[in-house]
Amino acid sequence: LSLRPWKSLSTDYDLSIKRDLRTNLDPAKLRFGNEVNRSQTAKLSFEPDLLRWLKQSYSYRTQYRENNDPKLRGAATEDLGRNVNSDATSEAKFTLELSRLLGSWVQPRKTENKREKPKDESEKNGGKADEEQEELPDAKGGIPEFLSPHLLLGKVLDAVGPVTASWSRTEKSAVSGLLDRPVWAYQFGISDDPEVEMSSATTTQTDARSTSNRAQWATSLNLSSNLSLKPKYNYEHTFSQSSSRSEDTRSQTFPAIGLRLSGLERWPLLNLMVRSSSLSSNYERKWSRRGAPEGEGERIEPLSEETAHNFSPLFAWSFQWKGDVGSSLRATWKRSEREDFRGSGGTTEKRDFDLTASIDYRFEPKGRRLNLLFWKNVQLRSHLDLSMDISYKHNYQAHGVGGEKAVPRDDRTTWSIKPNASYRFSNTFTGGAKIEVRRARNNLRERIDNSIEVGVWGEIRLN
Repeated sequence: LSLRPWKSLSTDYDLSIKRDLRTNLDPAKLRFGNEVNRSQTAKLSFEPDLLRWLKQSYSYRTQYRENNDPKLRGAATEDLGRNVNSDATSEAKFTLELSRLLGSWVQPRKTENKREKPKDESEKNGGKADEEQEELPDAKGGIPEFLSPHLLLGKVLDAVGPVTASWSRTEKSAVSGLLDRPVWAYQFGISDDPEVEMSSATTTQTDARSTSNRAQWATSLNLSSNLSLKPKYNYEHTFSQSSSRSEDTRSQTFPAIGLRLSGLERWPLLNLMVRSSSLSSNYERKWSRRGAPEGEGERIEPLSEETAHNFSPLFAWSFQWKGDVGSSLRATWKRSEREDFRGSGGTTEKRDFDLTASIDYRFEPKGRRLNLLFWKNVQLRSHLDLSMDISYKHNYQAHGVGGEKAVPRDDRTTWSIKPNASYRFSNTFTGGAKIEVRRARNNLRERIDNSIEVGVWGEIRLN
């Protein structure tokens, strides 16, 4: 069921019920079996169009699931009740366009330096005096045009893209052994109390609750026609509680920035061989901490803390060469350090590096006949896609207890080469072959594993 009473307001509701027709079936008395499963989803969205420079979006979504299947009881003679799950998410999104907010203020004032002239003199010269006067600089001097606040702010607004921000809150709960259906406020996420009696029998499901709050913002900076930066920020806080434990998790991603440089095909030497080329990079620093509350409303005892530096990618350089050959070179580097405060404590350090080079080519035979390995005088009627990936990976992990020096636990190096070929035999069938040659070395055990994998695949499309 969907309703849209206004352009900015919409509601959606969906209800699904599953019944067991093997029991309690009597259509004459409007009995259609026992209900064993129920699922309902409701969503409310509001997008007011009040400000030209600010886009707003508010939404509330809730999902309720109920399981009353007798199969869950097994051989139990007592009424185990219903198992219910409820999720509710509130979200707000904003998009701020600074160019629209301040655009009118940065417009140059054309009559700023005009001097008053008698009307008859202006008419006598046919208006030429006024035109000449507009071009004259201010006789008293002033700020040079290139330092004008209006001009500088205008350039800044041209460089800054829309600023997006969002906030969301998600509440989840799982309760078992309810002897009746919860009140509607619980089903729609308004209340966390089902307000019904619970079974005294034990069940396999554990009651749990959690609350998550997320906030983030992002924008883009176009420093030139070819260079752009994309900074962002992300924060998340999750509190979960069950009958066995409680946990508090916080994480923050900052700084986080992406860089993209395009138009490299115009650089010297590259312009002789490349049709298009671009370079991108991304860096994120993520901090997270896990803790356990000592009691309700009490301070949180830290369990672990981790700081990660991720260059994903460290760089990604793509080329489209003249001659329909494409290639790319991509590298990622990740480093994290986690400190454990439980027991005697300890520190775990991880480092991962990945370098991949790829090349692909589409061969257009155009009906020519070729000699392919064991097949002589073969005529290809479609294009042949050829590609090859060469990768290198290094994974390292070390762990130290207390104040001791970290001892390596894992140190592996892997090389691999993967050629691949695919051919479209018809409009409905595409096939190909691939080979992977892999060499893995365990640097701690000084062990080397070599492998070769050969595969053939086919894809059938039924239109």
